[in-house]
Amino acid sequence: MKNLPDDIISKIYEYDGRYKKCYGKVLEQLEIIMNWFSVKQTILKDSIPLHYVSILEFPSEDKEYYIKIEKEEFPDFYFYRFREDSV
Repeated sequence: MKNLPDDIISKIYEYDGRYKKCYGKVLEQLEIIMNWFSVKQTILKDSIPLHYVSILEFPSEDKEYYIKIEKEEFPDFYFYRFREDSV
């Protein structure tokens, strides 16, 4: 396989079909994890008390926690939750 051109190798993988099935499974799992992140963000953002006009009026210990929630992005969630040493 190392001596074959790249386009022939890709044709072999396309013909085989397992590549596309595995790719589909990876995309499906990624979509599920993205939905988990969306639900987590929604729940945490909805838990912010409504009586605070802005995040600057939070007590200092709460302020850091809520700012962390607001700034968290999907890669932070994914690599924290699904890295090997956290399992």
